[in-house]
Order: sequence, then structure tokens, then C-alpha cells
Amino acid sequence: MGTRLATFRFPDGTTLYGTHHTTTNATGGPLYRDHAEDGYRDRPCGEPVPERPDVPPAPLDRLIRVVVGYAYGDYEWYGLYDPERCEFLGPVSGTWYGYLQDQQDLVRGDDGRRHLIPEDLPVRLRVRSGRTVCGADVTDVPVLPYHRPDVVLGLSEDEIRQFDDVEDVDLLADWDEPDLCRACVKTAATRNRGWWC
Repeated sequence: MGTRLATFRFPDGTTLYGTHHTTTNATGGPLYRDHAEDGYRDRPCGEPVPERPDVPPAPLDRLIRVVVGYAYGDYEWYGLYDPERCEFLGPVSGTWYGYLQDQQDLVRGDDGRRHLIPEDLPVRLRVRSGRTVCGADVTDVPVLPYHRPDVVLGLSEDEIRQFDDVEDVDLLADWDEPDLCRACVKTAATRNRGWWC
């Protein structure tokens, strides 16, 4: 399996290093404080940062948003790091946004926050009711445009055009915004951590 050096940049300027697996397009730990050149590629080295899986997870307001990237590539995305357990939570790949936007609608809940709700396929609805990813119930709330779907089923051509000017919204970039439900985003960002997102 091909690997590349992955970087995890923290808001305080600290950088930790891990591995990006090119076959599975997954990035993760263990994380290291240093890296070294290994032939034509860099690799993490030294002692790994000790993970603490037996410690309770950090509360949502203590999770740290990090910038994840990999060597020999200019693609970066935001991820979440748990400082209590000393582990990278995800997403393991920048392609998680595609999964997220294909599988989840964004709605404004009764509490005024933006929540994710599983998409109601095969018809993409403009008004939703149901249970959000975090477990909140919503009733007849409008779907917020946060991406241009590749395939929109059940909409007329005029309805599809409403997405023409919609820019992607990076929900992890909005992590510190008070109207974002962090529980929804964390759950979506850390799904399928073990193999690919």
C-alpha cells in the first residue's frame, strides 16, 4: 500500500505527523511529533504521541479543529482532534464532504442551529421533518442550500437551477459558529473512521 506523510496543523502552530494511505485515501494515526526523509518520501518518526483510549472523550467544546494535509499534494481539509484521548477523530479523507453532501441535508432546527438530517431519497425534498443526526426532532423546516448536488432526483429543471449559484459550505470551517450543531457535524465527520469516509 502506498503511503505519504500526513500533517496535522493545530491552531497554536504545533504540527503532528501521521500517514496518508493512497490506496484507501485515508489519513490517520498514530501521530508523531517529528518526521524524517526516508528515501524519496518523508515519514513520521520517533515515539508516537500516546493515545489514551480509556479516558472519556473530550466534550464537544474541547475538540480542536486541525488542518489535515499530506505531502506531495496541495489538498487540505479540516479535521477534529480529541485532546483528552490524544487522537485524530476524522474525517479520514477530504472526500468526506462528498459523502456528507450526498447523504445529509442541512436544516435549521427549532433551536435555531444548523443540523444535519439524513437525506430522504429517492426524492430530495425542500422541506424536511424527522430526526437529525444528533437526535433532535424537526418538523417542516426548510432545507438550507449548502452544496450543488451532483444528482438531484425528483426536482424540476427550475428547481435544479436553484443550486447554480450555491457555494459549498465547509461545516468544519464553521466549527466555531454558534449556530452550528457540533454534535451533528462531529458524528458525520467521524463515521467510518476505520477504513474510509
